[in-house]
Amino acid sequence: MSPVTNYFDSNGMDLGDKLIPKEYLNSVYPSLAKSVGITSFGLDNWATYYDIGPSYYNFIDSGTTYSFDDKFIPKQLFQSGNLWTWGKLDEVHSTFNGLTPTKSYSPGINWKQVSCGEDFFTAIRSDGTLWCWGQDNVGQVLGSIGQTSVPVQEDDELQDWIQVASGGQYSVAIKSNGTLWGWGENTYGEVGDGTFGQKITPVQEATSSTDWVKVRCGYQTTLGIKTDGTLWGWGQNGQNQFGDGTTISQTSPTQIGTDKWKDVDCGGTNSVGIKTDGTLWRWGFSNGGSTPVQEPSGSTDWKQVSCGEDRNAAIKNDGSLWVWGTGPLGLNDTLSYADPTEIYGGGNNWKSVVCGGEAFAAIKTDGTLWMWGKNFYGQLASGDTTDKLIPNQVSMGGNKWKQVFITKSQFNEYECVGAVEYIEPVI
Repeated sequence: MSPVTNYFDSNGMDLGDKLIPKEYLNSVYPSLAKSVGITSFGLDNWATYYDIGPSYYNFIDSGTTYSFDDKFIPKQLFQSGNLWTWGKLDEVHSTFNGLTPTKSYSPGINWKQVSCGEDFFTAIRSDGTLWCWGQDNVGQVLGSIGQTSVPVQEDDELQDWIQVASGGQYSVAIKSNGTLWGWGENTYGEVGDGTFGQKITPVQEATSSTDWVKVRCGYQTTLGIKTDGTLWGWGQNGQNQFGDGTTISQTSPTQIGTDKWKDVDCGGTNSVGIKTDGTLWRWGFSNGGSTPVQEPSGSTDWKQVSCGEDRNAAIKNDGSLWVWGTGPLGLNDTLSYADPTEIYGGGNNWKSVVCGGEAFAAIKTDGTLWMWGKNFYGQLASGDTTDKLIPNQVSMGGNKWKQVFITKSQFNEYECVGAVEYIEPVI
């Protein structure tokens, strides 16, 4: 494939061969095009859909500035890699083995995305297959009802899963046709099918919508964004996790207001989100109230956000990283901060960030992985259980980290970590 040339991002940097023209992908690799939702969702939403980087990068063509997700797909969508796990894994492995990252598992180096709940993992491979492993007392590992230390494939002949998120003991996932499915614990309706009770196989959410682009799980709360930017919530809402002004839980997706959102996340009792205008909002028990409250700076340049049990992190368009909530937060102390505060050491090269129960993980633009916070179970991949007050680089995996996730345990009894390392482009 010939490289894309003479296209520049908003900072004037030549994008070189990092992009694939969508027309080329559709004509030459139609199956791959389908796997990333191009044919099902149109050609203009890969950034939001895949939650990678800013929603809009710009390029210049004949003096006119365009959003490059109008015409291109980044090659990194087709990179696959090794899957690593660490942290509290005694429910996942026969022995405790979580102080440093362990490369896992068969069948190889073709993993795309990983998520994890209290005592289990979910992951998607580059062929669109969905896999689960760990403890399975309520169906969170697709019905094995027991325990498995190796990934078990979800029995779906279409193999078209593209995004998965896991909460306390349940998961939800999106297929390439925009439908959303859930399984596992369903005490508050967090699976979203309009009923209660555990689900040992994936069931479609009750509205049967085909326009889901993003989904996030808290402990027992699910939030999702559709292609039109509307925000929806279901599951536990006893601490205002929806931000709809009520404490009424829902068993099926319920729209929350009419504002448009580009990113959202939820923890145990709190939630955060970024609207399409770039403003940052927070709500819930430990985040401000029963409806969304804007962070006090009024900034309009927020790019990505994450929250854990009672701590939060967000990245701005300039690559700076900000944290707030219950410490330690990565500010070289153990104090709590009510409002976003820039991470210790600063920097403008942060690409993505996730919050767990009491730990943080972030990937820089150079591909290095950094972690900090509480370290009861070795979840910081430092080879010990000593807390880290500032970001520390994870030595394993070098500078090829693509994605990381930490368990959002409500009572911090579990903190598993899963991460995917780049290997090579599929095409």
